Amino acid sequence: MVILALVISFLLVMSTAQAREHTFTGWSAVFHQTRFNPSEFGIHADAQVRTVPGWSGVQGILIRPGMMYHLDTRSNLTTGYAYVGRFNPVSKKSEGAEHRLWQQYIYNQKIKNTPFTHRLRLEQRWIPAVQDLGTNAYDFRMRLRYFNRTMLSLTGNAADFNKGVFVSLQNELLLGLYRKDMTARDIFDQNRLMLGVGYRASKKVDLELGYMNIFYKREAVSHFQSVLQLSLYTRLPVNL
Repeated sequence: MVILALVISFLLVMSTAQAREHTFTGWSAVFHQTRFNPSEFGIHADAQVRTVPGWSGVQGILIRPGMMYHLDTRSNLTTGYAYVGRFNPVSKKSEGAEHRLWQQYIYNQKIKNTPFTHRLRLEQRWIPAVQDLGTNAYDFRMRLRYFNRTMLSLTGNAADFNKGVFVSLQNELLLGLYRKDMTARDIFDQNRLMLGVGYRASKKVDLELGYMNIFYKREAVSHFQSVLQLSLYTRLPVNL
């Protein structure tokens, strides 16, 4: 079911290869989790830097901390805040910052030793009003995101993968739930499909390089964005 959904998403994205706008950018990201053993609480934090099309400068930064609560060995809840700063690619000046509150549920699943991660994330977003940049005017929006990721070991020890090379496949669907003067065409926000290859140094550290395809529509114009993403994943439990 999950694989079928990913394949369908891939075919839908590829069908837009002749979109009216096609850009190529780079993202770098760090994803970190800490669990305070033996308690159920922990910390989530990720940070990203995104370039403008053509890699000539920084277009945006994202900082997203959160507090986690582990329901059991497979699932957890997290709530947090996100700061999203944006820069004008021509003037290099700030275009204001988006502020978010977010809540998510993660479920980790294994099918024949193949791990799958399912994530549902709800976001409340305060975006600087375009006509009032430089002021304190914001547009409020809400968004729902469903993310699925699987990782396949290439070293033959999928049952207990501690070190080695892996490939990953992930897809994320983003849906608009609320915005001012929202119409039916605003429900679909974007789709992000990524294929990556990485190296697991230990159960605590992964390094991954991936190609992401982002498809979205704005004002009836289809956009096709290619992203090269370098990611560092760290998992550092703390024993209290």
